[in-house]
Amino acid sequence: MTGVALIGLGVQGRAVLAELTMAGVSVVAWYDPAIIDDRPGRAASLDAACQAPGVDLVFIATPPSQHAEGVAAAARAGRTIVCEKPLSADVTTARRMARTVADAGVMAGVNFYLATASAGIGLRRGADAGKLGAVQRLTLVARFARWPRPWQADAGAWLSSPDQGGFVREVTSHFVYLAESIAGPATVRSVEIARGEDGLERRLNATLDHQGVLFTIDAAIGGEADERVQFTVQGDAATAAIVDWDTLIGLPYPAPAEAGIVPAIDSLLAGRADSLPTFVSAARVVAIVEQLLNGPDRGSGS
Repeated sequence: MTGVALIGLGVQGRAVLAELTMAGVSVVAWYDPAIIDDRPGRAASLDAACQAPGVDLVFIATPPSQHAEGVAAAARAGRTIVCEKPLSADVTTARRMARTVADAGVMAGVNFYLATASAGIGLRRGADAGKLGAVQRLTLVARFARWPRPWQADAGAWLSSPDQGGFVREVTSHFVYLAESIAGPATVRSVEIARGEDGLERRLNATLDHQGVLFTIDAAIGGEADERVQFTVQGDAATAAIVDWDTLIGLPYPAPAEAGIVPAIDSLLAGRADSLPTFVSAARVVAIVEQLLNGPDRGSGS
């Protein structure tokens, strides 16, 4: 049975814990510096959690500013790593994390939801199989009644911080990853962003260029629905879309049996980097997202 050390027990960490437990994966150790209680498996430190007996994989579900520390500890322990996205809110740090896992020689992946969700897998496979024809255009429209979203109310202040949070890092990054996986590397062509008095983005309109295939983003806080998200891929033969994360329309592609984070973990532990985005590709997403938020200089760190 796979043994996991879970780092971070906030909103996302608890969701991961529930999914792993339901699938029969054993969380043998956990660590969260903000939680001190007697739940079984609590480690005294980050390093102790990563080095605990029976740990095969370290799953890092802390806020972005703590990801690098968790990745370094897991790499020192020689463990396979899964890290939540974004890797960082800083491109230099994200690229350093990619070098850390490469230098340690450990298997590692980044938990972009659409990499393992049925809708994301189906869209990528359908596009790769030519079901849409030649891809011509990508679009993302996203609306949020408020930020953070209601289910994130207990996530902590970081999610509302312009330094780590906001919907561009938290939501748009998923679709930047998906767009690159379908249409190849992107270059930011234009950005219009509006912010509130707290510095957090309220609206983003942007255009990315994937080697001639344009990806337009229209995202904002506003509207009646708690959340509405649609990512559309237009080809010269057909058009398909993911609506609200889990519904794939316009592409009757079979639901993949291997959807979900647990099969992706199994794949990493078997030495296959074919289910989750690599740290290198996730660092590319960080570079693009930081350019969308803060201009080209924030995406050019080395």
